[in-house]
Amino acid sequence: MIAALCVVTMLALTTSVAMATDLMADQDINVGTVSVSNDADNLYVAFDTTGGVWSLTEIHVAVGSVVADIPQKNGNPTPGKFGCKEELETPVQTYTCTIPLGDLTGTIVIAAHAVVETPLLDEEGNQLFDPETEEPLYLEETAWGAGEGFTGANWAMYFSYDIAVVP
Repeated sequence: MIAALCVVTMLALTTSVAMATDLMADQDINVGTVSVSNDADNLYVAFDTTGGVWSLTEIHVAVGSVVADIPQKNGNPTPGKFGCKEELETPVQTYTCTIPLGDLTGTIVIAAHAVVETPLLDEEGNQLFDPETEEPLYLEETAWGAGEGFTGANWAMYFSYDIAVVP
């Protein structure tokens, strides 16, 4: 497995986006995008939910030459064992994992997982609060970068990316 360095980024990457896929929550809710690019040394996997009301609270990314390189149990990916993982203290709408390319070349597979949240609202669009604690209430969902399904029983997905040759 490839070790990864996770970083929060508020600025656009200087590399061009080579591909993007939808970030899907609860199987069929499009909450944003996962974009992938690379330079000569690193792979960049960027999550973005800025187009809507969803925020990122956890990020997990695994990459490999083949699907079997993604940490799994019984054909289901195990995000807690992914190389790039981060539980965010404060929810954000953009997050980028920077992963050293090492000896990765050609077509690779990427499992991009996130936990996302959105405020719970009443019929008038007002934020709902817990009556006992007065804390705001949120709907939390798991999300995956759209692609092919793993062989296990859950709906987790992975996608392929062709590493660009950069001088």
